[in-house]
Amino acid sequence: MPSLCSVLPGGQAIVVVVVVCRVGGTARAHPARTAATSKALQRLVERRIIGFSFGKCARSRTLDKRIVRPQGVGTIRPGRRCLRGPLPGPEVLARAAPCAIQCGVRVPSRRHASEEETMPNHVAGKSIVITGAGSGFGKLVSERVAALGAKVACADLNLEAAEAVAAGIRAANGEAKAFRTDVASIADMRALAKSAVDAFGAIDVMVNNAGIMPLAFFSDHDAALEAWHRCIDVNMKGVLNGMVAVYDQMIAQGRGHVVNLSSIYGNFPVVGAAVYGATKAAVNFLSESLRVEARGKIKVTIVKPTGVPTTGLAGTVVNQAAAVGIVAQNMGDFMEMFGQIAEGKFPAEKLDPGSISYPSLAPEFIADAIVYAIDQPWGVSIGDVTVRAAGDHFIL
Repeated sequence: MPSLCSVLPGGQAIVVVVVVCRVGGTARAHPARTAATSKALQRLVERRIIGFSFGKCARSRTLDKRIVRPQGVGTIRPGRRCLRGPLPGPEVLARAAPCAIQCGVRVPSRRHASEEETMPNHVAGKSIVITGAGSGFGKLVSERVAALGAKVACADLNLEAAEAVAAGIRAANGEAKAFRTDVASIADMRALAKSAVDAFGAIDVMVNNAGIMPLAFFSDHDAALEAWHRCIDVNMKGVLNGMVAVYDQMIAQGRGHVVNLSSIYGNFPVVGAAVYGATKAAVNFLSESLRVEARGKIKVTIVKPTGVPTTGLAGTVVNQAAAVGIVAQNMGDFMEMFGQIAEGKFPAEKLDPGSISYPSLAPEFIADAIVYAIDQPWGVSIGDVTVRAAGDHFIL
C-alpha cells in the first residue's frame, strides 16, 4: 500500500496499519492481532498521531474518504507533530509495537514527548535575499525571517529605506545588510547576488518581491505608456533577472528556493489591468518553468496577493477607475466600503480579521504566508499560495 504515513507529520507508519485494518485492503501482510491490540492501535492513532477517528466515517476506502475530527481533539499542521493530551500508557505502546515494527518504524516513547512537541525552525541560518525590502511585503518578510534567525540581504531601489529596515533588524540582534538595487538591471541583480554570497556565504532563498501596479485602460495610453513599460521592466524582467542572478549559485550549492510574488490579476484577463495582469501571468509561467527545469535542485513558490491596499502599490495606479476589472459587480459596494473607512464610519467589527466578513486583508497575512513557504524542510515545496480576506470583493 502506498505509504500514508509519508503525508503525516512525524512519519508514523502505525497509521498505515490502522487504515489497512479498519478500511480494508491487502497491501501487505501483518501480524495477527487480538481485538485488544487493534483497539490499542486505534487509540494510539486517535490520541497521539492525528487526532482523528477512523471508526464510523470510514465505511468504504473508495466511496467515503471523509474523516471527522472530534471537537477539542488534535489538529494537523504542517511541520508540527500533532501531540495532544497525555501520552498513551506503556501497555498501549507495548501492544502497538509489534505492528509498528513490522512497518519498520518506531513507536513514540514517553521520553520523546517534549522533544516532539517542539516546532522545528527551517528558517534559522538561511541566507535570504529580498527585493523591494524597503517597504510593504518586503519589509515585513525581512523582519520576520530575521527574527527567526535568517541572514537577510535587503535590496531596494531606495537605499535609505532598505538601510532603515536592515538597521532595525540589527538593532533587534538580527543579521542584515542593505543594498541599492534596480531589479530591471541584470548587472545590479548579479552584483546583489555576489554581495549576498560574500556577506553570508550562500543564497538559500531569493524572494522576488519588487513590483508596481499601473492599472489603466488602453484608452489611457498617453498617460500610462511610460508606467506600463516600467511595469514590464520591474514585474517581469525584474523577476527573470532575480531568477537568473541566483540560478548558478543555487545549482552549485545543490539546493535553493525562489519565491516569486505574483497576483490574482495573473489568473485571468480583466479590463483595466492588461499590462499589470500580463506581467503577473508571466511570473506564473517563469516560476513553473523553473520548477520543472530545476526539479530536485531549486524549489519554487508563487505567492498571489489579493487586494492589500496598505502596501503602497495603490500609489502606482494610473487610473483608479481601472479597479473595476477585479471587482466587477461588486464595484459599488467596494467604493462604498472605502468611503466609509475614510470617513471612519465603517463598522469596526468588520475590520477585525476574526470576523468572517473581514473585507480588506492586512499585509501581515501575506508576509506570514511567504514566511510559511520558506519555513519548510528542504524536501517540501509550497508551490502556489493565495491568501484573501473572507469578505473581499474580488472576483479573481
